[in-house]
Amino acid sequence: MRSRPGLSVNIEVFIFTLLMCLLPAFTSFSQTEEEGLTALEKDSSEVKKLYSKSSNLLIKSRRAEALQFNLQGIQLASEKGLDKLYAEGCFKRSLIFNTLDEFDSANYYANVCINVAVKYGFAEYVGKGNNQLGNILVRRGDGNKGLSNYLIALEVFQVANHLDGIVTTNMLIANHYLMNEAYEDAITHYEDALSELAGKDRPDNLCGVLNNLGVTYYEKGDYKTAQSYYAESLQLAKANEGLSYKIAVRELNLGKLYREIRHFEKSDSMLNSAYQHTIEFPDRRTRLKTLLHLGILYNRLNIRERSVRYLRHALDSAKNQYLDIEQRLYRELSEGYEYAGDFDSAFYFRKKYDFLKDSLNDHKQRKYEAYLLERFETAEKQAKIEELLLEDEIQHTRQTIGIVIVISLIGLIVVIYLYYQSRQRNLALAHQHKEMLNQKHMEELMKDMELSKVKSKLEGTELERKRVAQELHDGIGGSLAGLKLNLIKINKATPESEGLNTVIDRMDTVCEEVRSVAHDLIPPSFEESSFTLLTEQFVKKYERPGKTTVFCELYPQKQLNTMDVKIQLELYRIIQELIVNINKHAKASEINLSLIHHDDYVNLIVEDDGVGFNIDEPAGGIGLKNIKSRVDGLGGKLVIESQPAKGTSISLDIPIDSSH
Repeated sequence: MRSRPGLSVNIEVFIFTLLMCLLPAFTSFSQTEEEGLTALEKDSSEVKKLYSKSSNLLIKSRRAEALQFNLQGIQLASEKGLDKLYAEGCFKRSLIFNTLDEFDSANYYANVCINVAVKYGFAEYVGKGNNQLGNILVRRGDGNKGLSNYLIALEVFQVANHLDGIVTTNMLIANHYLMNEAYEDAITHYEDALSELAGKDRPDNLCGVLNNLGVTYYEKGDYKTAQSYYAESLQLAKANEGLSYKIAVRELNLGKLYREIRHFEKSDSMLNSAYQHTIEFPDRRTRLKTLLHLGILYNRLNIRERSVRYLRHALDSAKNQYLDIEQRLYRELSEGYEYAGDFDSAFYFRKKYDFLKDSLNDHKQRKYEAYLLERFETAEKQAKIEELLLEDEIQHTRQTIGIVIVISLIGLIVVIYLYYQSRQRNLALAHQHKEMLNQKHMEELMKDMELSKVKSKLEGTELERKRVAQELHDGIGGSLAGLKLNLIKINKATPESEGLNTVIDRMDTVCEEVRSVAHDLIPPSFEESSFTLLTEQFVKKYERPGKTTVFCELYPQKQLNTMDVKIQLELYRIIQELIVNINKHAKASEINLSLIHHDDYVNLIVEDDGVGFNIDEPAGGIGLKNIKSRVDGLGGKLVIESQPAKGTSISLDIPIDSSH
């Protein structure tokens, strides 16, 4: 097999040394209680049952019901803290949406799966999520990007030594090359999968790889090698009772091959056997393809009546459901009637074939144009974000220069003042009153300069918060994530070290705290997501099932997302301060947040049913003072209503420029 890039040796040595120092402390941790395990197993079993129902419904093409049971499983996994099952549910939901051609939803849940898997170290679902992203991109016509995701998944599975993942991903990569007629590359990856399965009791995977190798050699024109792989795959399917449902496809492939090499009797036998197996193990698509190829065979043998009967039988079932098969059936019927001399029927089916072909091409073109438009809009938004970041950087540089100038001026003024004071000591008593007046004037000037300095520093605060947040996230966060993955790897290698799980859990907590601090420092509106989405995500973080319910209304989102960035930032900070204060002090069971964009102002109302407070008494904290300061800075109005044990309502209006 071809080698893949791995982790740095120096990093591995460092992590290993650190773990050896920590291992003696691991033995002091206790095991999980048996009752807790039992409850966890029951919850896991219930989630798996819901996922199983969803999968069975998907096989029956009852996709709406499949989505419903899948969502129930995801919600239960989230409620019970079953993170791995939650990632699994998001992965399966992405699969369902992909079959519905709802690519945006499929892409969203695949990314959720990857994010959860990365957070908790589930390598299997990091790989599966990337494979699913690759499948979505391939279906949207961007095969090269899809291949990039497949290669990421393959590397993840190889590092985790995940056999099924390595085999599946090699097959996906090979399928991509096969569709693009890069047969040698396809064969290389199929053979990589085959070598991984050597000596392993995996008849299902082996059966699939052998069949796909047969398909590749068939397309390449090497029928002898293709026949060998097809036969081996068919023999394996017949020898394993659990693989009987795969027999029909292999017999269909052999039937097509025998027809090409003019072994018509063998072709007839194989295709009829395949048809019987599609009835025994219902597979409608394979049954229709088998009828199609029986029709092609009898047409080649000049048995026109039987050929037309099979083709028409297949057409009745394929119409408006299997458009690719329907298109091929029209073409074969047209050719069959032409050979039989029935030119009216031949012309009729040729028109049907041309119309359906054009319709499918138009549909593919529209889908591809929509995809290109989406990519263009995404790139345009990214360019605008980069432009804003560049402007912020320039502004930060200007502010830094301004601060230096102010400090220099203050220093110069101080020197002048001291010199002036030394001279004044030598003046007569008659000038003493004048000296006092001048001193007072200079003190006021210094005060004004100091205020100017503070204002400049405040304007640079947000940029400094962003820089610190990036350092936390990219530096410490990245190091902790790397450390965690290696801990997981060592834990797998040394399962007797019971305390490793506890250390991993503690490291999860540290990672989460670093991430939380970073995200609270930086205003997310300067990232790729919209103001309303990030605000809703922040508010919903404080929802606790059974304890605290959060209602969030942001309307209209288009106008809110196009407000001046400075106003968005201040509103986000105000909302952040209010929600955190409620979470810390209010003991509320319900929080209502409403942000409404009017023609010339924005209205924010935040209410809770918590303990409340006496607004006549002076507040001890700085939270409300900070909010009032921000509202005043925006020229807004703030109204606070609260009574002990009756909750709190805070309302504020911020004026906006209607041209934005």
